[in-house]
Amino acid sequence: MANQAIHSPTLNWYLCAIAESNIDPFTINVFQDPRLRAGQWEDFTMGADISSELLDASYKSLMSGFPEFVVPSYRKFMEVFTTNMQKYYAEEVTAQKAMDDTAKEWSVTIDRIGKDKIRQYYSEIIKQMPP
Repeated sequence: MANQAIHSPTLNWYLCAIAESNIDPFTINVFQDPRLRAGQWEDFTMGADISSELLDASYKSLMSGFPEFVVPSYRKFMEVFTTNMQKYYAEEVTAQKAMDDTAKEWSVTIDRIGKDKIRQYYSEIIKQMPP
């Protein structure tokens, strides 16, 4: 739940406004906020040119990437993926086996949560992101 809470527009703005939060901006309200674009962050002031440049660079990177996979049981999905990739990198399994094992384990988690619930949650995250 904590990971899901971080991705609410209000909390994303607040965490982005704290210099040491290590949370990257990704919601529309953060990219468009005039206070942040002007360099007026919560606990320090940054030059407006640097602040706008940072937000613009982050926005641009989102345009060429993909949204973070934030859904219920996010940690379980990433744990399975990471474990299987580590096996591949350690040459314990082939790339195909690592992906097949990941898909098999993810299917169990998806069945437990429900595809519709995952789709609904992810679509809500996507709506908050730049087009």
